[in-house]
Amino acid sequence: MKKFDRGYIYSSLVSDFFATVIIFFAFFGDFFFEEESAARENVIAAIPYLVIAFLTLYFAFITYRILYYKTSGYEL
Repeated sequence: MKKFDRGYIYSSLVSDFFATVIIFFAFFGDFFFEEESAARENVIAAIPYLVIAFLTLYFAFITYRILYYKTSGYEL
């Protein structure tokens, strides 16, 4: 059984980054784009938590891709 090349994992991580951004803004999009001035203060106060949530989601994708790369292959 042949293993996937390293280009596969790198391209997968880039596509997973964009998937993470889409998922993140699907859940928190209204939080960022509110019109009220009080909402801006809420966004500034919540930035550390949002960064932690984003990084946690992206590291979950990274862990999945690395485990998938290490444990799978293909045959022609």
